[in-house]
Amino acid sequence: MKRNVLVLIVIFLAVVSLTVVSVHALQNKLEVIPLRVGNKWEFSESEFDKSRTLLKRETVFASVVEEKTIETKTWYKYREFGNDFWVRSGEGGQYEAVLDDFDQTSPNKDSEEILFFRYPVTKTPVKYKSQFGDMKVISRDAEVTANAGTFTCYHYQILESDLRIDIFVAPGKGLVKNRFEDETSVRIAELESFRLKREESVTVGANSDG
Repeated sequence: MKRNVLVLIVIFLAVVSLTVVSVHALQNKLEVIPLRVGNKWEFSESEFDKSRTLLKRETVFASVVEEKTIETKTWYKYREFGNDFWVRSGEGGQYEAVLDDFDQTSPNKDSEEILFFRYPVTKTPVKYKSQFGDMKVISRDAEVTANAGTFTCYHYQILESDLRIDIFVAPGKGLVKNRFEDETSVRIAELESFRLKREESVTVGANSDG
């Protein structure tokens, strides 16, 4: 009887291990944020003061609005919560173009690029440099539930003396949750729905890992 129980335990652990490996293998084939013009995400953002009193709640959006190819690199204008970023997927993760000044509205062949989302990683936690200084991948399998569903996410963190940003991204699906805390308030944005354009079809959220 004991032997049968041990065999069942070994089988169970093997299945769990294979499941985790397969999830990570699938993640590694995806863009951390899918970049295709027309992709859209809708979020509910709540702002609290330090006593957790709700200050305001509003609907905010992210979208991929423009594409630009420079030599061999294709950049996408990613508009998140009213701010525009030029980003691209490459070896090692998602890169952001550093624009020289306020007059420059898009990257050129001489634009510097800095890694923002390191992806994939084989172990966590791991630190790396970004334009914000030190960033850290806390986890690659954080389970996050929002109105759009439950997602397996990479958890990125920016930690400075006066602010903390926690970013949860589901590879292949995009930003799921963003938590921004400074000395006066906390803002939390959570995914409500999303629409991803494919080669031949459009997928409409709510979606999840299932």
